[in-house]
Amino acid sequence: MIQEAGGEIRVGDPSPPVRASWRRVIYALINSPELLNGWCVRHKGRGRGDLTIRVVPIEQAPPAPPKYSHLPVPETLRGCHPIIKATREAAKKGRDGWINTRRVAGVAHLRIHEASLHRSLLLLQALANEAEHRGYEVGALKTYGCVGGFGIFINGHGCEIAVKEESQRIEHVLSTSELRDKERSRYFYAPPWDFLPTGRLQLRDDHDSYGSSLANDRQRWKVDDRLESVFTKLEERAAEMDARRIREEDKQIEAEIAWQEAMNKARVEFNIHRRAMWLSQQLRDYEESRAALGFIAEGRTQTSLSDDDRAWLDWVEQYAGQLNPFGKGLAPAPTPEPTPKDLEPFLHGFSPYGPTHR
Repeated sequence: MIQEAGGEIRVGDPSPPVRASWRRVIYALINSPELLNGWCVRHKGRGRGDLTIRVVPIEQAPPAPPKYSHLPVPETLRGCHPIIKATREAAKKGRDGWINTRRVAGVAHLRIHEASLHRSLLLLQALANEAEHRGYEVGALKTYGCVGGFGIFINGHGCEIAVKEESQRIEHVLSTSELRDKERSRYFYAPPWDFLPTGRLQLRDDHDSYGSSLANDRQRWKVDDRLESVFTKLEERAAEMDARRIREEDKQIEAEIAWQEAMNKARVEFNIHRRAMWLSQQLRDYEESRAALGFIAEGRTQTSLSDDDRAWLDWVEQYAGQLNPFGKGLAPAPTPEPTPKDLEPFLHGFSPYGPTHR
């Protein structure tokens, strides 16, 4: 049937009963003796969204997900890590039986039911044991301005690991005492929902909702079976952060080199500009002195000059001699060290105060 449909069947977001029926079809296909050698079944959307079933050659099939080795989980907390011990002492259940240490400093951040406390601490202790075995540091980690939680540090990069228990939300039913309180006070309040523990634990990479999952309890496996994958993800993340740090350092070095080149060019342009301004002033003085000497020569040919006129021509002659650049040093004075303000017009967008300024 699938081959007749072109090798693929797509079902648009089926209802839960229909999806369950298709899952049985997928299981039957995978185990069917009629499936030709060299072919395999691949599917997407088994749990949600559109469902796609394909029959593809084995060489085109994506690689199977890696199988993680099983890390041992201790049976007791005897001799546990100090942060685990501090968590056990700080884990106080609320009136609803839930434990929340997400705002407690120096302990692992938990959002679990009291029945899951011991198992949660054993899982964290297993992670601490393996981290120290691999040469990583385990300790309190402060992230996003929040108080420190259980952190594993790989090559200086820390990641917090929190434990969260999935819950089932049901509508809250008022108890007898709540009904009495409701009748007695118009300010009575009761939560609209109750959250029942499911026993399904999650290891997350932060203690708030924006963190991502590292390992979950599911029907086919437990978090205990996925502890190796936690380290795989943490090590990949640490490698990415190392690569990002190297890229940032390379960018800073490139920015520093570009800035130094811009500063060197700016100094050259400043010197050229200063010399050009000196030359322009010399040319103006030279033309003005020549014009003044011509003015003097023409004036002295006049026959109707008064004593004041002759005195004025004598002063103009003296001034023209002072103005003439050939009567004094032609070369400009040595260029002083330019100030940042001097270089700013020649930096073309760079700051004279450093590569990080704008």
